[in-house]
Amino acid sequence: MINKALIDNDFLVKLTEIKGTTQEVVSLISRAFNDANLEVRMHELVYINEFGLIALKEPAKSIFEECVIGKLLMSDIFADSNKKKYYEFCVKELYFRKNQQFFPFDDITVWKRKANLGEIHSVSACLTCSYGLFLSDDNDSKELNRIVRETHLGESIRIYDREEFINNMIKSGSLNSKEKHKFKHKK
Repeated sequence: MINKALIDNDFLVKLTEIKGTTQEVVSLISRAFNDANLEVRMHELVYINEFGLIALKEPAKSIFEECVIGKLLMSDIFADSNKKKYYEFCVKELYFRKNQQFFPFDDITVWKRKANLGEIHSVSACLTCSYGLFLSDDNDSKELNRIVRETHLGESIRIYDREEFINNMIKSGSLNSKEKHKFKHKK
């Protein structure tokens, strides 16, 4: 059974900084996700508003072109009216709890820098679309998961940074120690 994961911008940017040729980097990321039996996507709004600037550069471009990572489109999230309502509720509630203020826009897709919207939208999508794992190197994501548990917004999701991903998801022997180190690099 394939598990679904969303990936945050900070996690993916760190992966694009792995030393090696584009093909070596793409291959390493692909093998890691395949070994973990993951279908990995990035939220469309995160791709447009945060990752978009680097998305045209290698190896980021190849990661999406070769479908190592896909996009979770707003149309997928809003597939039915109940999902859309729950998603909008989650975004507004998480925004309020995290930033101590009400969501400042009428349109849920409006973006505001430095407001944790990437994490908020991604965690909301995980809850709405049954993604049990969120790959994020940002500590705010773990705080949002704490809020999810405390407010009973939905099932807790696993949130792994790169090191936790390697330690918890990769089977022994599938990546050698050098490859694991590359994946977890601290630049």
